[in-house]
Amino acid sequence: MESFDVVAVGDAFVDAFLSIHNPTEVCSYDETTEKLSLHAGAKILVDECDFMLGGNSCNVAVGLSRLGLKTALVAELGDDEFAQKIHHGLEKEHVSLDFAKITQGEASTFSMGIQVQGERTLFVHHVNRKHDLPLEGLTTKWIYLSSMGLEWQPMYERVLSFVKEQNIKLAFNPGSQQMKDGYESFKNVVSVCDILFVNRDEAEEMLYGKLRDAQEKESAESLLFRLQRMGPKMIVLTDGLNGSYFLDGGNIITSQPTILAEKPLGKTGAGDAYASGFLGAVLLGKDIKEAMKWGAHNSRAVVEHIGAQTNLLTKEEMERRIQE
Repeated sequence: MESFDVVAVGDAFVDAFLSIHNPTEVCSYDETTEKLSLHAGAKILVDECDFMLGGNSCNVAVGLSRLGLKTALVAELGDDEFAQKIHHGLEKEHVSLDFAKITQGEASTFSMGIQVQGERTLFVHHVNRKHDLPLEGLTTKWIYLSSMGLEWQPMYERVLSFVKEQNIKLAFNPGSQQMKDGYESFKNVVSVCDILFVNRDEAEEMLYGKLRDAQEKESAESLLFRLQRMGPKMIVLTDGLNGSYFLDGGNIITSQPTILAEKPLGKTGAGDAYASGFLGAVLLGKDIKEAMKWGAHNSRAVVEHIGAQTNLLTKEEMERRIQE
């Protein structure tokens, strides 16, 4: 039976990106208020339009595959044209879909992104799925669990039972629906995972149920120790321009500065790229400081291009960037 290094469980969908490089009277982004302004009824000229694969688990599966690891994606797909694009795209990336489920007569989950002056705004249409996905027969070292749509809880419970029965390591990053439903809804996953991947916003929402005001912000180190009480064995916290932080089971914190992109084109997929770089390095026997470098370089590479998967690094590209 085929064995995998990592099996990613979650969603896969198509991202459509509309890029507008220069602001106009009918379309602009205000960095101070962080508001995108579109004039209703206007005809807005688009500089670029790209259709790409997306979804947290899909992105991580592709990222790990490019690093030379054997990966599979467990996801529920529709049977429309977008599903065919997802299937062909993952086949090209050598990500197995042997355990994916095709639901006849269903559309694919789809998102539309508007990129104005380097800032991304996403409109996401989640198809309501049961996420009744097969795990029987899977042989893997790790499962990476992330974003699913509305009816996600039964599948999360199935994954938990599976990793416990098979003694498989679990990496976890809560998706937008899970964060919307609140920490209490997925705390059982956090309490047993081997690596928890979160950004600062996700950490604050898990701990306090909301984003904290500027005067209430605490250090990344403080957030890590508070998250540790929730049970994960190890935690990776990404904090934008402030870099990333790792807390191990021995209460040792390691930090990694952000590797800035010369011309960032968007943040889409930056966190997923970091996760695949970090986890890939761990599986390839690298130490934690090296793994954090792999995560930071992968994240930088992705924000230099439009789309979550466009510029994910291969193992050779990663090693060359680190040497340079």
